[in-house]
Amino acid sequence: EIQDACPDASLFVDLKYHDIPNTVAAAVKTLSHRIRPAYLNVHASGGFDMMRAAKEACHPETKLLAVTVLTSLSQDDLT
Repeated sequence: EIQDACPDASLFVDLKYHDIPNTVAAAVKTLSHRIRPAYLNVHASGGFDMMRAAKEACHPETKLLAVTVLTSLSQDDLT
């Protein structure tokens, strides 16, 4: 509905996918091919293999981003 109401707006899906590579790839493929957001993210702490699987599954028109640190984490969390 949002895309229909604002066709010129870029949709950013902020779900921070984080799981085993196959599971993330399936989720990214389903979402990016069905909705085709401009941006979609995964959590980088899932590792290189997970990020690579997500990129390979992502629709070519969707830019895949990796979140590295959440703003809600305290210094103790990061340590």
